[in-house]
Amino acid sequence: MRGHVESRVESSLVPDSRLLVAVVGQSPRLQGRNVFLATVHRTCSRPLPKRGRSGNGAVARLTDAFVMRMVETMNSVCAVSVVIPAYNRAHLLEKTLISFKQQTLDVHLYEIIVVDDGSTENLKEVIKKVRKDHGLPIRYYYQTHQGPGKARNLGISKAKSSLIALTDSDVLPQHDWLEKGLLAFKKENGVVAIEGKTIVPDKEKITPFTHQTENLQGGRYHTCNLFVDKAYCQFYPLYTSNFREDSDLAFNILQKGHKILFDPEVITFHPVLQGRFTTPFRLAMRYEFDPLLNKRFPQFYKNNLDAHSILGRKIPHLRKKMSAVYLLSFGLLIGALLGGKAEYWQPILGVYVLTLACNYYVHLRLCSLKRTGPRALGGAFLVAVLVPFVMYGALMKGYWRFRKSAGKSRISS
Repeated sequence: MRGHVESRVESSLVPDSRLLVAVVGQSPRLQGRNVFLATVHRTCSRPLPKRGRSGNGAVARLTDAFVMRMVETMNSVCAVSVVIPAYNRAHLLEKTLISFKQQTLDVHLYEIIVVDDGSTENLKEVIKKVRKDHGLPIRYYYQTHQGPGKARNLGISKAKSSLIALTDSDVLPQHDWLEKGLLAFKKENGVVAIEGKTIVPDKEKITPFTHQTENLQGGRYHTCNLFVDKAYCQFYPLYTSNFREDSDLAFNILQKGHKILFDPEVITFHPVLQGRFTTPFRLAMRYEFDPLLNKRFPQFYKNNLDAHSILGRKIPHLRKKMSAVYLLSFGLLIGALLGGKAEYWQPILGVYVLTLACNYYVHLRLCSLKRTGPRALGGAFLVAVLVPFVMYGALMKGYWRFRKSAGKSRISS
């Protein structure tokens, strides 16, 4: 037993004192023990004395005993709790869970909590199989279908660690995702959340009807790659869809004066999800939750949401703004035609065509379409023409639905 522990110490824990200190710092059982942390750092940042060297035998035995005790303690604590909400798509969830087998962080130092959001597929059997075949520390919870926000809240309430790693059931974390996430918390004081980089690895599969998530420069706060201090990780319950609940969480943290750090070394991969003709319209219907976010955090909503760069300038709400201009020109054109104003409808038609072309260009830019065949470009044109109507219909529905909702945040500073 002693030899086994010493082997683990020499091979994985001692070389990287930063990771060891980060692990200890995230353990509720060890937080606040500053002397202990300092001792760990001093012990692990220099080589262990070798046995038999004159005058160093007692020091070597003491150091070895201390580090072995440290390893035993770490095996009984949880440095980070991974929370994954899941709704059907069992085949994707299985791939996500199996990918954790490649994590460089010791399997004893993290847990995976999967919350089944009322799936009709048997996710429990999938999890049992992965747990049995790969020995991963997975816990399973079930709730009736209430949306990913409430599912995450359930998982967070069951978490053993004070650090929550949020990801989704269709995402593949890089092999050092958990390790880099732990280390990122030590880079700057006052940080209560780490936003990582999300990469789409198979962009050649993107079509106007697929769904994918990418975050290369930060400021998106996607819950497919977010590490959050448990004390600040609570999702507002009125978001019943997987949309805007992540921005709400981030804006709540920022409004209290805390920091969210973007770290490009904390990486997850979000493969392209093949969709149907109805996919872009179903995604546009989620804008129903924009009015709720606007009511709760008006300044952050106005200045920080969905900012995209066009001609070197970042423009918040670019998609909604272009859609609004397009719909306005469409309305003017219909008004001119119905009003019989022949001298007006031709110039208005020109404005409509121009706004449609601009909306089409923005749509192509934002969806990162790689295919340029007639079918792909035709599909993108159809989406650019029709989606603005669905989007603004959803916005109007949201303004009515949340007209009486409280706009107060819930995390105290």
